[in-house]
Amino acid sequence: MYPQYETMTREQWLRTIAHDHANPSRALAFREMWRLLDRDKTLELTELGFCSAWDFQCQFRAWHDVGLISYTGYDTCGQFVKYAHTEWPGYLFYHGSAQDMGHCDISYARHVFMTMDPELVEPQLLALLSRTRILSIITWHYPPQYGSQYYKRHQEGERDVWTNRYERAQIEALYDMVGFDVHRVSVGEETIYVARRN
Repeated sequence: MYPQYETMTREQWLRTIAHDHANPSRALAFREMWRLLDRDKTLELTELGFCSAWDFQCQFRAWHDVGLISYTGYDTCGQFVKYAHTEWPGYLFYHGSAQDMGHCDISYARHVFMTMDPELVEPQLLALLSRTRILSIITWHYPPQYGSQYYKRHQEGERDVWTNRYERAQIEALYDMVGFDVHRVSVGEETIYVARRN
């Protein structure tokens, strides 16, 4: 799906989102998840679009290793999955999309939906939400607003790279359709959708 990433070296992969590592929206997303964790029960957490697995490195691995969560990551880039398996053998990283996910207690996606072909967003978001039992956290770099904007930045091989904003009512209707209440939290230019099953 990402031809330029398929030839990436390990070092390039690890630096893929280095500019975003210290973003405060990450800490806020982790805090929302932490409120749900229970020392007496392991919750299943699935991350969609783990990229260089930074969230796994800085938080999810520690939670997994002490039994607070059982982590599974999905990405549509095969090279990302290959490097993640090499870097952290024994952890679950899969090549796939939201439609390949199993059911989980917590789902998490960061900056994933803005780069998708707009025609894929609704089925992918519905797939992620319908497989989530309790809590879904999605960080939108370009938050849903009033009016949709689709911008095809460029083409990489056979794949178009998009930078999209979506109509807020349209996105939130999908949450409602599968039984989630959404709380929006703004962090700088980003918005986190904290969604709980109603």
